[in-house]
Amino acid sequence: MKFINKKEEYGKVILKKTNSILDNFYNRFKELLQYNITYEKVMLNNTLFNRSLSTNSQINSQSIDIFIGRDKNKILSSIIKIENRGNILLLPQVVFKREEDFNDLLNIIVEIDKNLNKEIIKNPKPQWLENNVNYSINISENIKSELANIDEKINKLNEKKTELNQNLEKEEQIKDLLFENGKPLENAIIEALRILDYKAENKYIGNNEIDILATSPEGDIFCCEAEGKDNNAIDITKFRQLSDNLNIYKDNYPDDTTYAILFGNPYRLKNIEERIEEPFTKHCLNRAKDNNVILIKTIDLFFVIRDIKNCNDNKKIEEYKKKCREAILNSKGKIVVFPKIEIP
Repeated sequence: MKFINKKEEYGKVILKKTNSILDNFYNRFKELLQYNITYEKVMLNNTLFNRSLSTNSQINSQSIDIFIGRDKNKILSSIIKIENRGNILLLPQVVFKREEDFNDLLNIIVEIDKNLNKEIIKNPKPQWLENNVNYSINISENIKSELANIDEKINKLNEKKTELNQNLEKEEQIKDLLFENGKPLENAIIEALRILDYKAENKYIGNNEIDILATSPEGDIFCCEAEGKDNNAIDITKFRQLSDNLNIYKDNYPDDTTYAILFGNPYRLKNIEERIEEPFTKHCLNRAKDNNVILIKTIDLFFVIRDIKNCNDNKKIEEYKKKCREAILNSKGKIVVFPKIEIP
């Protein structure tokens, strides 16, 4: 065994063998364990058991490593199972802080002893035995085949689960309209606009980036900016960038009819029911009116998309989408008020 300098840092005691009979010990005392020695191998000789053999004779024993430190080769704890002799248990030191710690340790040691006496540990089958057909048993092979079929089914179910999780993540993305900001909010807006049949994307014109460029089926083009505020209304912060992007687009595509939209997610950290304040500042409303900027609350956009997804009438959905696009186009200089849809 190697003694450790107490100034040397080895880190936490780590449980190496999960689901072992020392799980309760570890869970109860993991914050109270410390150690001053480590070892790499346990070897016992017969003199420990008063056998009349040389002191170098070894006895049949099996050492199961339980706890290790930061250096995975340094062992801190083992269960040593000795043939026909019982068990030796090596544990890290428990630093007692309360009287109940000691009582709990006694109870856990009794529990460990009971489990050790009834536990049978088998050696793993050697590779030569597993691969040789001369030792095969028909019933065993049938069971192995059945297990293989079950594994195949499990793999297919896991693939299906992964696919469903991906679909769920895509469907849940629209909820980002309620609480996100930055890029996640922009991505949710793009997805919502696509559901409304806009062609929506992040677009670069030269070295200039337009966060959201949306083109309606009717041919209307919108340069968009999005902003989320933690506990405030949407102000005029994004107006300069919105105006610059609109001018850049018009300079490059002078024949297109282009409008500006500012998407706002104000007070995003509050519950929806608590967002009773005005969503846009007075200054923001006046600037939007002066510059014909369309204002959209992302909360309102969420409920539009939710209702579309919850409706099973395709004809009604197409009519509703068109009405929503018309509401957006006709709201230059003010906040969009979306129409309602009756869900059958």
